[in-house]
Amino acid sequence: MQTLLIEKPRAKKQHKCDFCGLIIEIGEVYERQKNVSEGTLYTWKSHLSCNKIAAKLEMFDNCDEGVTGEDFKEYIREEYQNIMQSKFNDIYESKEFHFPIFADQLNFVKTQHVC
Repeated sequence: MQTLLIEKPRAKKQHKCDFCGLIIEIGEVYERQKNVSEGTLYTWKSHLSCNKIAAKLEMFDNCDEGVTGEDFKEYIREEYQNIMQSKFNDIYESKEFHFPIFADQLNFVKTQHVC
């Protein structure tokens, strides 16, 4: 994968973040990349905070072809579990604990890493 252009426009319409799959709202500044992979040109749109947490968790290291949305979600789920086990193990190990939806896991991970 080769990145040809990186822009940070303000959304004029709703978009879907290619990392987390959630909505980029109208008026929100987001990152838009023009990339090429195996001769195919494509656009990648993402929340700035998703880019920030991906970098903070070193998702891009050793990843020549980029991080897919599925990769991103797997990293976030793993990081959520790691944080819960290391900082909130009593809650994590309780019988009442249930994994929250992905969006809540993502927000929790971002707050724990101040993103």
